[in-house]
Amino acid sequence: LQAAMEGGAHIDNVVSSHELPLLLHGGLQVVTLLWRHLQALDLFYHHID
Repeated sequence: LQAAMEGGAHIDNVVSSHELPLLLHGGLQVVTLLWRHLQALDLFYHHID
């Protein structure tokens, strides 16, 4: 657990305030794509019924 916490602190140090917005933007894109994919699957399954 201690090693994992140290690893997390290391990651925090690597991610600068300049990179953070890029990571958040990329994360939002991934979530949006997944959400659309799930909605498409949901519509597909409802269409089968």
